[in-house]
Amino acid sequence: MAQLKITRLSRFRLFFFLMLLAYGIFMPYQGLYLTRRGLRGAELAVLLGVMPLVKIIAQPLWGMIADIYRARRLVLCLTLIGMGVSALLFLFAQNFWVWFILVILFSIFESPSMPLATAITIDYLENRQQVERFGELRMWGSLSFVIASVIMGYLFLDRLIIHIPLVFAVVEVIAGILVLLLPRPVSSYLRLGWSESMSVLRKDPMLVLFLLGIVLIGMTMGVSYQYVSIYLGSLGAAGILIGVSVALSAVPEIPLMANAARILNRVRLETVLLIGLSALPLRWLLYALVHDPLWLLPVHLLHGFAIMGIVVAGATYVAQRLPGELRATGQGLYTVAFSGIGPTLGLFGAGFLSDLPNGMQYIWLSCVVVAVMGIFVVGVSLRNHRIANEQRLLEVETTQTG
Repeated sequence: MAQLKITRLSRFRLFFFLMLLAYGIFMPYQGLYLTRRGLRGAELAVLLGVMPLVKIIAQPLWGMIADIYRARRLVLCLTLIGMGVSALLFLFAQNFWVWFILVILFSIFESPSMPLATAITIDYLENRQQVERFGELRMWGSLSFVIASVIMGYLFLDRLIIHIPLVFAVVEVIAGILVLLLPRPVSSYLRLGWSESMSVLRKDPMLVLFLLGIVLIGMTMGVSYQYVSIYLGSLGAAGILIGVSVALSAVPEIPLMANAARILNRVRLETVLLIGLSALPLRWLLYALVHDPLWLLPVHLLHGFAIMGIVVAGATYVAQRLPGELRATGQGLYTVAFSGIGPTLGLFGAGFLSDLPNGMQYIWLSCVVVAVMGIFVVGVSLRNHRIANEQRLLEVETTQTG
């Protein structure tokens, strides 16, 4: 029996390794890839902006479909394969409107991948009372992301960047097939209707405030995902240096996630989240002040601390706030705030600022302000939720003693 458990956990490790390997191959370089394919100015801004915009609609729908029909594995499998196939079609795009359609198609399939993978994994671990091991499993994805970023920077970014979608597609399709080998969920959750899924936010106003803060954080992270490689290129960084920079951003994730269970057992979940978010304003400020790509190398390390807070602490916090049957819906809402609404607003604003003289400095300074606002809103929501919980516990104790 112990051997079977190890085998099942190994499937999750391999899955996260492959899925994040594909992400490391393509996601950090989407903006750079589109510019190398001849897209500039307004066209580039529209394509980068439409990606998170599509997620605002697609992510909650995918999450509700997966919850209502209890088909999380099947939905994740189909969307990963669909993402790989749509990326492969990028190789044949020749004009803006073809790009526009393909980017929308890619974003529809890409939108539910991470929230569904998180929901499936947390459910499996929770059934075995091992939810604190989520970071350990997700760590394998961080490791593959680092590997992919360095390899792509060394082999592809300077001369072979147009072939990146092909490599991405192959790895992503394999990851999609592997989903079918993940353990089937074992739960007694009720089958939901659409009305129950739509009631998540209406019943929890403090969760709405929390997600509003995550939207503000997502505004800055969305800008960084698309503009860091472009910014480094404008500073004269070679492809290998850009790849190393992207890889360094994920390096701290590996030890942090490997020890996530130990950290979360010693430090409150909310504290880990706020500490991780606090790394962001410092990162954006240093981007605005430092203009040498070599000196920026240690700055990228701050990203890993933020991801520990957002991906592990934040996702676990949302999962614990909701009943199991609403977990994919909740993860979809969390991700649409962080990866959908936030980046849409952030990239829209960054598109305007980038046309100004010293536009990149204005972008990073704006990110500092917005990130501080986001941390404040998240902190207020966590505090109010904790106070409300303490009051409920006090009322229960009073009723029992009375």
